[in-house]
Amino acid sequence: MKKLDLELFENIQTKARYSPLIWSVANIVLPDGLWDFTERKWQIAIMEDPHPRIVSKKPSQVGETTIFICKALWFMQYRRTRVIWTFPRQEDVSEFVTTRFRPILHNSPNIARHVGQSRDDPQSQRITKYKNSYIYFQEASVEPRMTTADLLANDEVDRSDPDNLEAFLGRLENSKYKIHYRFSTPTIPNFGIDRIFNEESDQRYWMVRCPHCGHRQSLKWDVNLMFDKNDHPYYGCEKCRRDLAPEAIINGEYVAMYPDRFVHGYQVSGMMLPLSKPPMYMYQRFKTMKRKNFYNLLLGETYETSGLKFDPEVIL
Repeated sequence: MKKLDLELFENIQTKARYSPLIWSVANIVLPDGLWDFTERKWQIAIMEDPHPRIVSKKPSQVGETTIFICKALWFMQYRRTRVIWTFPRQEDVSEFVTTRFRPILHNSPNIARHVGQSRDDPQSQRITKYKNSYIYFQEASVEPRMTTADLLANDEVDRSDPDNLEAFLGRLENSKYKIHYRFSTPTIPNFGIDRIFNEESDQRYWMVRCPHCGHRQSLKWDVNLMFDKNDHPYYGCEKCRRDLAPEAIINGEYVAMYPDRFVHGYQVSGMMLPLSKPPMYMYQRFKTMKRKNFYNLLLGETYETSGLKFDPEVIL
């Protein structure tokens, strides 16, 4: 390696020690290609948040699991620690480890050389050693095993057994870090991640400033979806009704509604992806999908009609 390249590499690695984002971009090769924050600047805020208690209410397939697995690996890189990662079912554990986690380990040279290789190092679908740390993947459909942890990540909270999730929290009691991440696609109002976000967190919404009138707003489907004179859908300002260009949405910022609350809560909406999921695409899906699936999976919002009530037992 050339001297200039070596100095650049060492400088990046020094900064990476204090930044999960820099460390991840410098060391992790994603299974689906290069890092791209073009329309996902909101991911940067979540990745760089050092707070020990974070919750995120989000749509499906927006990269949240990747964000938090990178934060966990960064944490394991610089500390001797244990991580517990939960999924609703054993099948979810197998699928994630096989199709997402192992490809990240094997395709990233700077990561792969630190994964346990000796005969005594565990390497399975349930436990992996990375440097001097361990990550355990467990299903939340059964009571947790007696494993202590410094970082606990609950993936898909709404589809996990709430009693077992509470028991998992006890695994952090003896840790000096007590880091707890919870993230999920929501289902019904006042349940699971929606209840946690509303009642416990500081409720951070992605605020978009209208380039025409300066009004700041978080995007709402029934408010900001508008139609022009040719009946073409667009995202418009709730105040002046003029177009919110993709650049305005992409360059928004998170603002906490209740800044005095301890838990950091992030709301992510499918409307925050104006390039890959533009208004026309979202409107077409709105017309063809079941309403509950559209609101839960594409918008990251709860859904319940007056004539069809769901309860937690039905969801689980």
